[in-house]
Amino acid sequence: MLWLGSLDTIDRMTLVSLGIHLLFQASLASGIEPPCAADDKNFIEVVAERSELYLCEGRQASKSFKVSLGSGGLDKKVQGDQKTPLGTYSLGVPRDSNRFFTFIPVGYPTGDQRARGFTGGDVGIHGPARNLTWLGRANTWIDWTDGCIAVAYESEISEIAAWIKEKKVGTIVVR
Repeated sequence: MLWLGSLDTIDRMTLVSLGIHLLFQASLASGIEPPCAADDKNFIEVVAERSELYLCEGRQASKSFKVSLGSGGLDKKVQGDQKTPLGTYSLGVPRDSNRFFTFIPVGYPTGDQRARGFTGGDVGIHGPARNLTWLGRANTWIDWTDGCIAVAYESEISEIAAWIKEKKVGTIVVR
């Protein structure tokens, strides 16, 4: 068995790229549109069917994270339905959160959605609940949020927030 700790950084990047490439090929075979194909700009894409969040740069996924979504499912329309909204939204500035380490606001509902009667707010990308960090990766085994997108580790939400700030990313696509 190959031990990843013995690989240098370039070899690790090659393995990550290979993994993303294999995921892309699996997408083509399954008929699911591959991640990051929607735009040349930097953005975040969440593919709900896979429970994956992708950092997209120039139609390529530079990194992916396993996520947990709303316990009520998808396609949020009403406040309190515990569903994660589908669509394209603006991203707010990452901020500290007492509950989730970091919270990145998602601009749900859009003006058009409000006009159609959609209600709700406080949707975002965040880390694990502070009292459940000991669960580690298990934080993403089931969909448990009130409609948000949650990663498993504080380090992951910190990395996503830093990427958003560095790349000046302002858009998320949830599909």
